[in-house]
Amino acid sequence: MLTIETSKKFDKDLKILVKNGFDLKLLYKVVGNLATEQPLAPKYKDHPLKGTLKDFRECT
Repeated sequence: MLTIETSKKFDKDLKILVKNGFDLKLLYKVVGNLATEQPLAPKYKDHPLKGTLKDFRECT
């Protein structure tokens, strides 16, 4: 299982989402899948980044 580390920016953004009534169930589901190294469903469009961020991935 991978360890998820969040940045201060992420924590602030998450707090704003909660304040605005955003449902975090989907976010926690995707993060849970990433932490347990399960593949994401195709609907999340998981893809590697390019350039200086080539070691990272993104899902939309």
